[in-house]
Amino acid sequence: MGVWLALTLHFCLREKILTTVNSLTDLSYKGNLTALCLYMSLIWTVLFTINIATYFVMEAKLVIDPLWAANILKKCGEKKLATAFYHIEPLTLGLIGLVLGNFFGLVYQHKVYQGRTRYTTPTVNPICNMVKRQLLL
Repeated sequence: MGVWLALTLHFCLREKILTTVNSLTDLSYKGNLTALCLYMSLIWTVLFTINIATYFVMEAKLVIDPLWAANILKKCGEKKLATAFYHIEPLTLGLIGLVLGNFFGLVYQHKVYQGRTRYTTPTVNPICNMVKRQLLL
């Protein structure tokens, strides 16, 4: 499911997201910011729901062989066993929230500061570049 989601986001939504982020950072975005935020919240809700559903389906269907767990524990330790199998799913929810938070930060900067931050110089805008990198993971 993760590979499918990554490929879908990359091939179907990547160009639209890049165009929107670039237009927000260079202040050329002329669309409705409220609709844009609602759209991004909807995407986040769908991704969050898929992640939770994957966790519960895997918990119900996957039978972990005790030998696998014993081998992981012996070779890697207790810390790696805690994130093995499907137990990593709830931990990855923070990444989805990170991306959405970065996007809302860009919208806030576009709306309130109009691109003026104390770090902005005529040639370099490190805050916007950092946010773009976070959005593209």
